[in-house]
Amino acid sequence: MVGDTAASNVQTGEIRSDAKKIHYSERANIGFAIWGSAHMSGGTRMDSWLSHFIRDEINKNEPIDEVCEKLERELVNDLEKLGASWNSLRRGIHIAGYKNNLPVIYHLHTGPEEGEQEKIAFHKDYPDVHVPNVIAQIQKENQNLSFDLWRVYRDLLDQEYPIHLRNGYIPHFGILFDHIYRYSKEMKTAVKIQFPFPSLAERVEFFEMLVGFVADVLRVSCEPERVNKLLDSIGFDQRGLKIDKRQS
Repeated sequence: MVGDTAASNVQTGEIRSDAKKIHYSERANIGFAIWGSAHMSGGTRMDSWLSHFIRDEINKNEPIDEVCEKLERELVNDLEKLGASWNSLRRGIHIAGYKNNLPVIYHLHTGPEEGEQEKIAFHKDYPDVHVPNVIAQIQKENQNLSFDLWRVYRDLLDQEYPIHLRNGYIPHFGILFDHIYRYSKEMKTAVKIQFPFPSLAERVEFFEMLVGFVADVLRVSCEPERVNKLLDSIGFDQRGLKIDKRQS
């Protein structure tokens, strides 16, 4: 998981480099990446709020689904104290961990990229939300086939199926990710290069490269630099945290 450290004040236009967007729970072996509005009740910022939640509310070996359900409840309770519209509170948290011995990626967010925002809610993006779409596409070609969700998901992971969740800069990251995925396949075919190399360290550096590229795009386009190259990164597997490049 990789995140930059830019924090923007939409009222003053000030952009600071002190946001802590990447978090990790050692007790439950779960990673968190926040994006969007950072306002919480009592003048607290969301990165600080999440740090306290991870420290005080997560139990040892607590299943990721239970952590997300608890996080959803606590976020709703806190954000409703602001008395603001959900449109002004647009945000999300990517949550990564393990279930059924496979990596899963969940998402708490306030709604779609475009349109009205709603009360922040928990979505099981991978596999529960998106893998059924893959199954439906296969079944169009052969309606007699029946598939188990988790078996298909395991096959997709083995095939290095591209998995990417949206964030506050989805047009920038989404377009880049799609092009890089095609480039990766062409590199593998044309010059026999695995890009990125299938190891945890190289995967972390790969996503650091993508975030840094978007930061450079904003800079050379004379756009507000709401993504920067001061990055926090973690890498973990089923046994725990292996790479921790978060800034102190």
